[in-house]
Amino acid sequence: MASKLFILASLFFPSTRAFLLNKFVPKSTIADCRRISSALYSSAKSNTNPYDMSLKPLAMVVELEIKEEFVDEFLKVIEADAIGSCNNENGGCLRFDVLKKKSSSNRFTLYEVYTNADALAFHKTTPHYKLWTDFKATGAVLSQTVEQSNIAFFGKP
Repeated sequence: MASKLFILASLFFPSTRAFLLNKFVPKSTIADCRRISSALYSSAKSNTNPYDMSLKPLAMVVELEIKEEFVDEFLKVIEADAIGSCNNENGGCLRFDVLKKKSSSNRFTLYEVYTNADALAFHKTTPHYKLWTDFKATGAVLSQTVEQSNIAFFGKP
């Protein structure tokens, strides 16, 4: 219902668009959409070939198994890394989600999206990323797999 109302209001009453966005869409979602669309627009302006995947945003899916006794410490470290990535990397990190497996108390998935490979390389030089590498050096990570992919397109929010 809210989406139909928003579409109708946007078509016939453009001045009410901001009001409806603020009423029906969480502010964090609006901010995420603006940040992502701005980064994609900047990336698209410099992209001469829209099908050149090397110029598209880069996604990483990291599967982790953490030693049970280190889970609480892991959550503190990875929260600092995720928040630091989204807030302190000049828009290079578009998304950093931490997911906990339902079937296990010590298995996690990280979903990270960067504007490009340079943004990912910059991420690995930051103080919040160093917290993660220091944590891994303790031996608390039982297993880790990393898969990188280029974003073909984003679904609608």
